[in-house]
Amino acid sequence: MKKRYGILASVNNEDIELLEKNPRKFWRRVTTIDFRAFKNVTNLTSIVIPDQIDSYIYDEAFSGCSNLKSITFSENIGAIGDFAFKGCRSLESITIPDGVASIGESAFYGCESLTSVILPKGLRAIYNLAFSGCSSLTSIIIPEKVKSIGRHAFDGCEGLTSITFSDGLTSIGNGAFIGCRNLKSVTIPNTVNSIGEQAFLNCRSLNSITIPASVYIIGKEAFSGCSQLKSVIILDGVTSIGEDAFSCTNLTSIVIPDSVTSIGKRVFNISSLKRIEYGNLTFEYKDFNWVVKYNGKLLKFNCHPNMPSFGSIITFIKNAQRRNINLPFVPHQSVVENLKSDDVTLFFANSKTYNSLLEEFAKKNGKDKLSLNSLKKEPREDFFKLCYISGLFSKNSKERLAAEKFIREKIIPNYSEDKLHEKFSGLNTKQNGFNPKFAEFLIENFHENFLLLDNITINCFSAAYNRFNEVLNNFPNSEIRTNTDRDRLTEKDVISFLQNTKYDNVRYGNLAEVVGRYGYSQEQFETLQSWFEKGIQKGSNLSAFPDNSEGKIKFELLKKNNPLGAVLGNITNCCQRIDDAGESCVEHGMSNPNGGFVVFRDENKVIGQAWVWYNKSMGKLCFDNIEIPNSAKGFVRKNGKEFKDCLTRAAKSISESMAKAGHKVSLVTMGKGYNDLLESISEGEFTKIKNGFYGGAPRGYTDINVGELLIPLAQAAISSGAFAVKKVLNQQSDLEI
Repeated sequence: MKKRYGILASVNNEDIELLEKNPRKFWRRVTTIDFRAFKNVTNLTSIVIPDQIDSYIYDEAFSGCSNLKSITFSENIGAIGDFAFKGCRSLESITIPDGVASIGESAFYGCESLTSVILPKGLRAIYNLAFSGCSSLTSIIIPEKVKSIGRHAFDGCEGLTSITFSDGLTSIGNGAFIGCRNLKSVTIPNTVNSIGEQAFLNCRSLNSITIPASVYIIGKEAFSGCSQLKSVIILDGVTSIGEDAFSCTNLTSIVIPDSVTSIGKRVFNISSLKRIEYGNLTFEYKDFNWVVKYNGKLLKFNCHPNMPSFGSIITFIKNAQRRNINLPFVPHQSVVENLKSDDVTLFFANSKTYNSLLEEFAKKNGKDKLSLNSLKKEPREDFFKLCYISGLFSKNSKERLAAEKFIREKIIPNYSEDKLHEKFSGLNTKQNGFNPKFAEFLIENFHENFLLLDNITINCFSAAYNRFNEVLNNFPNSEIRTNTDRDRLTEKDVISFLQNTKYDNVRYGNLAEVVGRYGYSQEQFETLQSWFEKGIQKGSNLSAFPDNSEGKIKFELLKKNNPLGAVLGNITNCCQRIDDAGESCVEHGMSNPNGGFVVFRDENKVIGQAWVWYNKSMGKLCFDNIEIPNSAKGFVRKNGKEFKDCLTRAAKSISESMAKAGHKVSLVTMGKGYNDLLESISEGEFTKIKNGFYGGAPRGYTDINVGELLIPLAQAAISSGAFAVKKVLNQQSDLEI
């Protein structure tokens, strides 16, 4: 036992005999229990902390005391530090004294035998993960002075059947009650302003909920997976409902107030929903269509509640009502999700021209008039955005005519669906709308390699549009149309500005340096930085052995602190970018322990990459498409066998490494949709399996293409014993490797 100046510095297993025989001698002159003082002392079964111990129980003081069953606190304790009792899995009950004002992060994390906790009236803060994993805890009363419940504070408290919140609580943190599957009812007090992301995710016994008027934000996936939830009432006051907030399989009706102006994607990711009351509008599902009475007439649209655009469509209709717009019809989701609200009337005034151009584009891609919906989702959105930003819905007739000519002569004859998506994805038209200056710059300067750095590598088109006002402010004396080159705003000027972006609030300089090369805005950088930070904090369940092969093509599984993952979509000219169709892939790969990125290199040059995700319950690892930059497609075609060997090596390495770490992998697959590898290497190398559907992917998964391909050359990896193959025919939309 080590003491210094009244501080109990450390205790080992041998010291516990003295504590049991002569506690007065043990505690003599001790006023403070230091950081990690009792950490991992496994023969400690009970302890009474005398009143002479004041102020604070320091971080990790009793962490890992796996046989500690009971503890009596000093009445003079003012706070319990981070990880103070983490992993005390035998601890059965605790009464925290009235003087304790805060319970630190992960303070009682993993105390799986803890059945009873009495929190003090003076408690003000419950920090992140404070009681996470306390699976035997049955009830909790939150004192009235607690203003916020930290992130994942009661995550995994499976035995929790009741929670009593007190008035005074203002926020429920992200993931606060994830997986509390026996929680049947919750009364949220009228003082709560926000319900965080995944706050009640997978609370499977929760059967009803009323959101009070004080709440203004319901976070992403807040009540997702609450399979017994049948009705939801949201009182007037809520303004925003996040993505997947009510993905509840038995939910049949929901009441949404007029105050809601934003509804996230897949907010009702379910098939049971039949009725939605949204202010004075009632949406009902009849004969495979949604019907709403609007201004005395019936509007119909065919969109399942589990489609990403459903929330956008009903919000679009509600916002049109607020603006007294006479809707002649409900536009396609590609329009609804990408049209700025100020331009709705202009769209309807010019919708015939747009539909005519869309039909031409569809025919060019082998679709007849009756099968416009067979256009791929992303290219159809990109086509609408391109029409929009070039001025097809402008108030000015000259701008509209110029846009129509541009689309008809420069775009439709020269771009297939995939080529269009590759070139023009990432346009944030919902926020930026029509910018006449950018339209003028676009039409005046457009050519095949417009806004491509070095003609082949970095596509600056979307960044240029999204930040064009910043560009103009940086070149105040430059003109788009001018008689002298000296005054002209050139592509080189725009690219130069975008390539030298600097940011404020930088916490990770390496990330800022990488992201700044691709012209991302301050807001986009801060979002990427938050994902990057979350990934570093949470770590990764994915791992790989180093690629020590002698081949010139090698793979690397990026670590969470490698900023390259934020810009791989830019490098490979795909939509795997923030504010683009593949944003969910970027977020998952950067921030989720079960996500990551594999990069393929020829020496130092990136010639391919894949977002990789792991589904633990299925034992499935998926290389979700292999994206190859334009500049490397010729090389990959010439070296197809070596690339496939490297892919097989990557599958084997990751699977064996994860197995060694205790993460079983029984199936490895590769996504089919927009897979550059399948385009670059002869399809004769692959065996097609039809009529499948994908399964086991993370939420927000964007690749809706179905089917499965088996790669014969990967059998060596599979037969190595690292994992066993399960042929899941008709169950996956990935490629089995």
